[in-house]
Amino acid sequence: MTSAIDMAPADPPRRPAATARLAAPALALALGLGLALLMPATPAQADAVVLTSSAPNLDPGDSLDDAAVIEVPAGASVTLITRRGKTVTLAGPYTGPADQAGATGQPGRSDETAEDAASVIRRLLVRSPDDLSSLGAGRAVGDTVAGTLPAEPDAGPRDIDVDRDGVHCVDPADPPGFRRLDGALARSVPIVGADANTRIDFASDQTSAPWPPALALDDGLVYRVPDDADDPSGPASLILRVVDRAGREEVDWILALARAGCGAQAARALAAYRERTVALSVYVTSDRGPAPIYRVGESVHLAIRANRNAYLYCYAVPSSGPIIPLFPVDGSRGAGVAANATLSVPGDRWPGHLAVVSPPGEDAVRCYGTDRDVTDRLPDTVVPLSHTPLPADVAASLDDLFRDLAANDGVALAVAELRLTVTE
Repeated sequence: MTSAIDMAPADPPRRPAATARLAAPALALALGLGLALLMPATPAQADAVVLTSSAPNLDPGDSLDDAAVIEVPAGASVTLITRRGKTVTLAGPYTGPADQAGATGQPGRSDETAEDAASVIRRLLVRSPDDLSSLGAGRAVGDTVAGTLPAEPDAGPRDIDVDRDGVHCVDPADPPGFRRLDGALARSVPIVGADANTRIDFASDQTSAPWPPALALDDGLVYRVPDDADDPSGPASLILRVVDRAGREEVDWILALARAGCGAQAARALAAYRERTVALSVYVTSDRGPAPIYRVGESVHLAIRANRNAYLYCYAVPSSGPIIPLFPVDGSRGAGVAANATLSVPGDRWPGHLAVVSPPGEDAVRCYGTDRDVTDRLPDTVVPLSHTPLPADVAASLDDLFRDLAANDGVALAVAELRLTVTE
């Protein structure tokens, strides 16, 4: 018998998994864990803030000062926003401070109003109760259960949820729309204030409606959206703030939204900015670091993370024999994983046991990350939602299947692999 990773559900006794030979990967791989962060800054000292990171020791909202040294391992990436609003992406392998040669990103503003960009972005990411009150109340962005993707997308930065109080920023050149996410509620909603008394009409099969021409778009106007026209006292009160987007870089516009009190709106715009501009990165590591060594029979614990909302497809790749699907499996609640949420194996979404079996050898865990759910576009044998070994022909073409999705269907793809050494 050759070296293998053993996978078993939580209750039944363990069974040895079939083994597999690791073919030379055709795609770039991210190997192991090798991240260190020295001299973190307090929020008041922040010269940069982490927007997103596939490296597990840096989280969104972490603050860095100019003296901070970041070590980003090969295959991982860290995206920062500096105090002047510049977006900087550090792709591993990298060791040094932020905003140096080799970094990529978008320019920020150099005027005095952009000095506190990092602290504003941090407050949007951390979202403490005090921040919510100072930046504009609203539902937090990206809240998930056990790292799964949100079940329903939130309203976009321009849209106004008619059932929620709050400050909302508008661009007169691009009036917002209204949303009513609960389709069971009334389809015609009164809105009063500023010498206006009109209605927002939602079509029977629509959750959005345009801005009524009778409503003015002036800074500081207050509108109420009562339950019915006879009770203009509530429940939702809408305060308009005019923020002109013309000529603004996207980060500068997000900062302007936050400074105007539209915190929830700014946080949604920041999440959309991350998803649209940051290249997908996936990182896999173990409880024993970048080049783990396990003795036969020892348990294995994995941590897998993406810097954007992603769909993960992971496989155990022993030194010879068939490749074994690892994630998703039945009970994983799909392949979706929220940005910056660590997928633990074993864990809540993989309630089983992972161990190595004899004889000694080289095993691997390989993960493919995509920006959309491709489960239905892959053969059933590639994503069987079980630990059924891949047929030999499918295993041989696994890299090609995912690479073809990227080349022909525009799917963003990132690949990570962790190699494990098994000894007696």
